[in-house]
Amino acid sequence: MGPYVSGREDAGDAGLQRVRGALQAPLLREAPALEQLTRTAQAWGAAATGSERAVFDRLADELDKVAPPVVTDPLAQADAEEEIADWAEETGTERPGLLGSGVSDLGLELGWLLERLEGVGEPALPAALDHLAALLEIRSLAAELRAAGPKISQLVSATRDYANLDRAPEQRFPVTDGLENTLVVLRAKLAGIAVVRAYEPDLPELTGYPGELNQVWTNLVDNAAAAMGGAGTLTLRARTEAEYDIATLHPVFVRQMDALAALDIEAVMKNYTDDAVLLRFEGASVGIEAVRETFTGYLTVKPTLVELQEYVETDDTIFYRAIMNLNGEPEHAFGTLVVRDGRIWRQTAGFGG
Repeated sequence: MGPYVSGREDAGDAGLQRVRGALQAPLLREAPALEQLTRTAQAWGAAATGSERAVFDRLADELDKVAPPVVTDPLAQADAEEEIADWAEETGTERPGLLGSGVSDLGLELGWLLERLEGVGEPALPAALDHLAALLEIRSLAAELRAAGPKISQLVSATRDYANLDRAPEQRFPVTDGLENTLVVLRAKLAGIAVVRAYEPDLPELTGYPGELNQVWTNLVDNAAAAMGGAGTLTLRARTEAEYDIATLHPVFVRQMDALAALDIEAVMKNYTDDAVLLRFEGASVGIEAVRETFTGYLTVKPTLVELQEYVETDDTIFYRAIMNLNGEPEHAFGTLVVRDGRIWRQTAGFGG
C-alpha cells in the first residue's frame, strides 16, 4: 500500500490526518498574517491623509465584492501577477509577490488597480500597497477556513466509507463509491492532475469486500499519481463485462496495445467482483526502474505475496504469475507490464483462480 492505507485502522488514521491538515495550514498562517495586518494598518494610518484613506477604503470595499473568476486563463493570470508584482516592487512595497498573486487571483489586472489608487500620493503609496497585500492575505485565509468546514465533512464521510467502519466485511455495494472515496482520500496526491470519470450508467451493485477493494484502488491511484508527477489526466472507467473470461485478457490487451498513446492500468479483481474496472492515465515518461517498482507494488500490496511462481522479463515486457494470500485463501495473481521507449504502455493485473 505504500505510505497510505494498510488496513481499516490505518484508513481512519489517514483520514484524521487529512482532517487536521485541512485546518492546520490556514490556522498556522493566521497569527503572523494578523500581526502583519496590524503593523501595516498602523503604518498606513501614519502615512496617509484623510482623502487618501477614503480612496483606500473605497478600494477595499470594492475588493470585498469581487468574487474569484470561475474560469481562468493561467497564462494571462501569471502575466497579470508578474506585472503587478514588478510595479509594486518599483514603488518600494515590502511584499510585491503577495500583492500580485492576491490581485490576479481575483481576475484583476494592473490597470484596474492603478485606476482605483488614483488619489494616493507617491509618499504614501508603499504603505497603501503593504496594507492592501495584508488585507488580501487575510481574505484568502478566511476563504480557506470557510471552505474547510465542508471539506472536513467530506473527508470524514469518505474516510468512514473508505474503511467501511462498523460494517459487515462482505456486503452489497456500488464499485463507484469506492473509487470516489479513494479520490477524496488521495486528493492531495492528485493535486495538479485532471480527473475524468467514465462510469457506465446503471452499474449493478457488487457482493464482496469493499474495504479490501478500496485498498486496491488506493494502490492503483497512488501508483498513477506518482508516475504522472502532478500533471496529466487520470481517467477512471467502470463498466460491466458480459461473460468475461480471464483467459482472453492477454490476447485482447496485445491487440489493443498498439493503439495506446498513454498508460492504461486494468485491474480485474476476480477475488472481489466479476466486474472489470479500467483505470487509464496519461503522464510523463517513466523508465524501466519505475516499471519494476510498480511491478513490486502489485506483489507487496496487502493481501501478501505467498509465492512468486513465474517472473519473465524481456526487453520491453514483464510477465508474472504469483500466489497471493487473499482473504486468508491462496489465489493466483497475474499481470503484464509493457514498456516501450522507456514508457509504460500498459499495465494489467488480476487476482483469480
